[in-house]
Amino acid sequence: MGGNNITDTKNIILEWLNKEKAPFEIDSNSKELIADLCVEWQYETQNREKFEKDYLTSQIKKHKGNISKTAEFIGMERSALHRKLKSLGIKSLN
Repeated sequence: MGGNNITDTKNIILEWLNKEKAPFEIDSNSKELIADLCVEWQYETQNREKFEKDYLTSQIKKHKGNISKTAEFIGMERSALHRKLKSLGIKSLN
């Protein structure tokens, strides 16, 4: 598909909903609503991840790469911060 990611995602969801056999009937308005909700969830997840990545990166830089001080400042356990950084793909900023 060559469009934007939101349109592509919605089209994929609608295509899947139209192909799958559901144990109950789903009308076209409901399918549109389901697709819209899935796209909204994807958009919100991407925004949250970007915010977290930007915030944590700025705090690590503020604390000159010291993860322990960063974790203390933001109120996280150091090990939890390491896991979060790994999940967000943030490498050492030293």
